[in-house]
Amino acid sequence: MNNQKSSPLFNTARLKAILVPILAVAVGWAPSLAPAYGQSPTRVVRASDMTVQVGQTNYVDLELESQGDENALSFSLNFDPAVLRFDNVVEGSGEVSLLLNVITNQIGSGRVGLAVALRSGLVFAPGTQELAKIGFEALATTSSQTTSVTFGDQPMGRQVIDTSGQPLSTSYLSGTVTLIGPPRYRLTLAAVPAGLGFVEADPLPGADGKYAAGTAVNLTAVAASGYQFANWIGNPPSEVFTPEWVWQNPLTCQMTDDKELTATFTQIPLPPAMTAVPERHR
Repeated sequence: MNNQKSSPLFNTARLKAILVPILAVAVGWAPSLAPAYGQSPTRVVRASDMTVQVGQTNYVDLELESQGDENALSFSLNFDPAVLRFDNVVEGSGEVSLLLNVITNQIGSGRVGLAVALRSGLVFAPGTQELAKIGFEALATTSSQTTSVTFGDQPMGRQVIDTSGQPLSTSYLSGTVTLIGPPRYRLTLAAVPAGLGFVEADPLPGADGKYAAGTAVNLTAVAASGYQFANWIGNPPSEVFTPEWVWQNPLTCQMTDDKELTATFTQIPLPPAMTAVPERHR
């Protein structure tokens, strides 16, 4: 009778092959990329994380963690076209004999394909190799947010091959893109003495109590009955101004940073009291 422990169905490699997919689906667990003792290191194609300001372009680095036997590879990158616009692809700084082909016929759907190859018979040196840099422009957004750049198979399938054209097992790691929204500034308004007037702002700030950079805010100081506007106290309304701004009402304020403005009010002087002239002096 065969000993059950020596059966191929129960050896360590077989159990690992069975349990890893089950654990990955059940609890979201994934094995470490660090190689265990006696095993070959893991081959990885990764997209780097990136931070980009809205309206500007920055690059996601595409890297291969090479095992020294790869000759060519292909893959596609998926991105959200609502927040990222594909701009260009630049060759990596690694191999000088690198051949790069870019497929852009699906960029409107948020997919771009890449094929990267060395000349026949050549292989990538072991270690981290920069394959390419892919540029994305961050589209308009009202606030900061994150999005992912993931690997896919359209329009170019995922594959890594050696010099004989044999496929090589490879892992693919997505990147996270952080989009930094336009700066927003707070405008703090006050009136003194309290209760003798107020300040109207047009337009009103957003839900966060702030204005987008560059917004022109029209301010009107409104006095209570018997009082009048005197002057403004606080930050200059714009980067270019004249001293007379303190007496301007209405006043236009350019939101280039956080600002505090206070409208001051004074009592309207009463007219001199009229004195009756005696009858004999008429």
